[in-house]
Amino acid sequence: MTKSLAAGSSQHAVYTGRATNWSMVTAMSLGALLLVPMAKDFPATSGDLMLALPPLLIAAGVIVNLLTACSVRATAGPNGLTVHWGLLGWPRCT
Repeated sequence: MTKSLAAGSSQHAVYTGRATNWSMVTAMSLGALLLVPMAKDFPATSGDLMLALPPLLIAAGVIVNLLTACSVRATAGPNGLTVHWGLLGWPRCT
């Protein structure tokens, strides 16, 4: 938690905090590996596509999980409350 004073005649407090959840990202990524055996249940319309599709979907899910769900940053101050999710700070809520 950080406290700072803004310039001006009155004092303003700004509080910031960050929480990371790498254990949940790891658990979700490992849970996605459970989808690989389901690939054999797809109808065999195209053999190459059915072999490549599950790993591509799992990789996309892991990347989205990393970008949006691994950390939360919150700031509360005179301008209100701002919450940023993920590595890139998107999505965000004010």
